[in-house]
Amino acid sequence: MVYPINELGRACENRLGFTEAQAIAVSDNGWENYTDLTGFTTKDIQHWAKQMASIPATRGGCLIATVRVNRLCGLSHWTNRRILRGVPIVEADFTDIALTTAIADFPIHDMEKEASPSVDKPDSFSYEKWEDWQDCVITYLKGKRNVTKDVSLYYVIRPDTPPSQPTEDEDITFHAPHTGAAYTTDNRTVHQLLTELTTGTDADHWIKQFKRAQDGRRAWNELINHYDGPAEGDKRVTIARSDLSNLHYKNETSFNFEKFSTRMKKSFSTLAQYG
Repeated sequence: MVYPINELGRACENRLGFTEAQAIAVSDNGWENYTDLTGFTTKDIQHWAKQMASIPATRGGCLIATVRVNRLCGLSHWTNRRILRGVPIVEADFTDIALTTAIADFPIHDMEKEASPSVDKPDSFSYEKWEDWQDCVITYLKGKRNVTKDVSLYYVIRPDTPPSQPTEDEDITFHAPHTGAAYTTDNRTVHQLLTELTTGTDADHWIKQFKRAQDGRRAWNELINHYDGPAEGDKRVTIARSDLSNLHYKNETSFNFEKFSTRMKKSFSTLAQYG
């Protein structure tokens, strides 16, 4: 008979290989259902296991082998990833394969959270380089973790419609709520970034109007609506067509082929987007 009779008790004994005493210790800590592990990190679980080892058995303490602690960390990782993705927690889904995968994955995700971002901050806004600047901002925010370290800051400016076949990370990005204390902080951070990148440029008006609310998402959407709007699109189509009609490859000295092909590709891309 499995004891204690709750979701985590069964998982600990049947899937993680815990003894009855160890499973009871998990339950006594308040971890009875999978969702009780929400927000608990690897360090939290390892610290708890260390504390349990220091408590005498007569007072409910117990020693949990490192391999079993790692399994519990894997279960916590599996649970939290599903919660972040908005995927239902189904007890039968936590199979041996799911456990093995989670044990391999959680140290990598822990390192990713703690790693410093390697992506460079974008240059200041430039109308002539709007498409490139837009991509640079998106890339930068995808490389920065939010205040909780659970999702990239890109979630603040994500489109309204998710991809048709999202990856796990995209699931998390599009499921992260645009409400609550974490979002308020993240939204402010994005607004501060956009302010820094647009001050003194043609785009600063679209950011300054949201200065009081520190609303980075609305500021970003204003930039998109303006610089990707119909009027700006027509202007870029005219420029692209002019570039194509005036592009001529002569020789490597005056205008090398790499620059020629790059400008041609960019012009065709503009026509495909706005034409």
